[in-house]
Amino acid sequence: FIIFKEHNKPIILTAANSEYFNKLEQTIYYIHKNYPNYKLVVYDLGLSKQQYELVLKLYKIKIY
Repeated sequence: FIIFKEHNKPIILTAANSEYFNKLEQTIYYIHKNYPNYKLVVYDLGLSKQQYELVLKLYKIKIY
C-alpha cells in the first residue's frame, strides 16, 4: 500500500484483484485496527461483484 497526505490527514491507497481478496481483507482489518483515523482507498483491479459489494457494505470504503 501507499500513504499520501491530504490536508495533513493520511490517505492509504491499496489495490487488489479477486485472487488477492483475502490479503485485501487482512490489510483493511489491519489499517482499521492500527490506523483508525487514516482514510483508506481501494482500487479494484478485478474483484468479483460479491467481493466489491462486500468491501462497500461491510468496510464502507471507497473503491475506484
